[in-house]
Order: sequence, then structure tokens, then C-alpha cells
Amino acid sequence: MPNSTECIACNASGLPAHAVPLAVLAPDGVRCDWACDADYLRIGASCVLCPQPACAPGTYEAACNASCAACVAPTNNTVFTGPGAARFANNSCPYECAPGFFQLPLLPNQPARCAPCAATACTAGFFKQACTSQSDARCVRCRPACVLGENATAACAPDADLQCAPCAGVLPRGATWLAGCAWACPAAFNPDAEGGPACVPCAPVCTAGQFATQCAARNNWTGCEACALPLGALALSAGAGTNNSCVWACAPGASYAAGACVVSAVEPSPPLCVRPRCGPGLAVAANCSCVACAAELPPGAVWLSSFVTSAECAWACLPPLTAQGGACVAAFALAPPPPPPASVPQRRALAPNPYGLLPLALLALGVLLLLRPGRKVRLLRLDGAAHGPLATLRARAARLLSRRHAD
Repeated sequence: MPNSTECIACNASGLPAHAVPLAVLAPDGVRCDWACDADYLRIGASCVLCPQPACAPGTYEAACNASCAACVAPTNNTVFTGPGAARFANNSCPYECAPGFFQLPLLPNQPARCAPCAATACTAGFFKQACTSQSDARCVRCRPACVLGENATAACAPDADLQCAPCAGVLPRGATWLAGCAWACPAAFNPDAEGGPACVPCAPVCTAGQFATQCAARNNWTGCEACALPLGALALSAGAGTNNSCVWACAPGASYAAGACVVSAVEPSPPLCVRPRCGPGLAVAANCSCVACAAELPPGAVWLSSFVTSAECAWACLPPLTAQGGACVAAFALAPPPPPPASVPQRRALAPNPYGLLPLALLALGVLLLLRPGRKVRLLRLDGAAHGPLATLRARAARLLSRRHAD
């Protein structure tokens, strides 16, 4: 006899037709369970042909090889949602409450109950949530607004909440969504119209009469907006931060009074121009128009903007040239030339010698006498005292010259 803990193969030879064992091994081959093949139903110890039909919602299989029969409704005001879930059971069809009804909470040992939906009227700011088979109608507060990145497609209504849909546009790189699918770049950035959807740094370059502020659609993303100037005033510079930061002044001939620049009763000639903007090489004409400069531009110079109330054209020399006398000259040419050297007084012409060659002959004779052989030469004193033959010769020559001069 086999051990009670040992499993042996089931004996399939004793099973009915169309049956299969449920266990391959069993403690006791006699107690092996079995089941019928598909489309067969186990009735007692046999497998009977009983194909399961495809029943419609609200019907069930009433008997083998028979048509489907209607399920029994558990309560009034219900609709079936599918066929019977169990064979031969008339209460196995799934169900729910009919439209306009909802299911009340189940009570112990009580069948399901479906009650009519309430006819609820909601106040402003609320909408009626529809009644379902599992819950009654009720008033629910409407959503205050769509979240950022969504746009409202339908407003809150008595029977529907606020409807929102994702924004269709592409959010530029670096930007953030605003309400209504609008978007904005961070401070000090503006949209890049040329390089595609992105936010680039905002660097305003404002002219006189404008102040620098945040780049926005109102200033065409330039970051420059008009300053608040008194009536008739002329802007002298750009501003920054606020609309009253521009420097201004009243035009010539006008004075500030009562919040405006007032012109005197006498009409100036030519009339004053209100903020003319003539470019380089242009002048302001008497009729406040811009005309070409009449003056000729010197070589090496460039035109400057004309003064707002002057018809004179202004120019400047390009470095390293410098303006001098209506022309542009090199810097080293500006130094004044050195003064001419002081004239050297000419020597007075010698008067003609009235004595001819006589003094020279006497001088030569004296030298020959001094140089005779064996003649001792006496030196002259350093202090110039006259001694010796040379002094005597000089004295004779002087007396001779004096006598001839007297003659």
C-alpha cells in the first residue's frame, strides 16, 4: 500500500466522456476531481452538451439548449447594463438606476432603491452638477479662472462649469504664461523678433524726450517711452525710470508759467520751432523745416546735428585733426613758428686809410731790426708798459700819423 504522503497519478480511465482531471497528482487516485470540456456542463457524474449562448443585456441563460430569458429587475426605475453573469440565474443581470433617478444608499436586508433626481436651481457662481445613477444633482462652485497656460473656451453657466483648454501658441524660451494665454519675458528682457521665440536682454537706447523703462508691448519692446513735458517745452536729454526724469527747457523767447512754456505776444522772427530734429549736414530753416547746410564742409571734418533753434551748421574735425581758422589741420602744425633770430648788427665799414701803406712799412721795418743776427730782444712787460726798440718804433709811428693828420 502506498505511503499516505506520496502522490500518485490520477486514474483517468474512470472519468466520464468529455471530462478532464483537475489534478495531475493526488493523495489518492480515487479522490481525483474532474471537469467537463468547453460547451459541456457537468450534471451529476456526466458531461452533458450545453453550449452557453450569447445573451443580450437584461437576459440570462435559462436552460441548456434554450433561448435567453429576461432577468428580474431588483427594483423600479432601473435599466440593465449587461447579460446575466451566472448561468440559470434570473437575478444575475447587472443594472443601474434609469436616467433622472439615482440609487439611494443600500440598507441591510433591503433591495436597491432608485429615487428621482432633485430639480436644483443654483445661484450665481455655481453650476448644477448633473444627477447620475449613483448620486443626486447638486450645486458646485465654478472655477474662478483657468490656470496659467490655459484659455477659457466657455464661461461658467447654470448647468456647466468654466471650460478651459490648453493655449495653442508656443511659449517663447525664457518666458512665462500670463492669464488668457498671454506671456511675458522677465524684467530686463524682451522678445526676440528676429531670432525666433525667445526672450533676450532688454537694452533701451532712448533719445531726448524719452525715458528708459521695462520692455513691453506698449513701447513696442524698445523699453523707451515719452517723458511728461510741460506744454511747449523742449527736451534736452533722455530720462530713466520715471516719466518726469527728462531734462527740459522752454524754447528761446518763451518762459515757464502756470505749468507751460508761454511765448511772448510779439511773434519772433523767424518763428520758434517746436523740437525740430535735423540730422547731420542739415540746418533749421525759418519755416522750421530741415534744409541742406549752405556752408562747405572742410576736408577731414564731419557734420554735427544742428542746434534746435539755430540755422548755422556745426561741424567737427576727425582726430587727430584740430579745427583752426575754418579748416582741419594736424595737431603739430598748430604750434606757432619760432621767431626769426635777432639780426646781427653788421660791422661798421672801416674808414679808408689816409696814410696808405706807410704804417705797414714801418711795422715791417721794425720787425726786421728786431730779428737782426746778434740783436738781443727785450720782452714787453705783461702790463703793456712801453720799453725797448719796439716801443720806440710805435711812438715814432704815432707821431708821424698825427703829423700827417694835422696836415
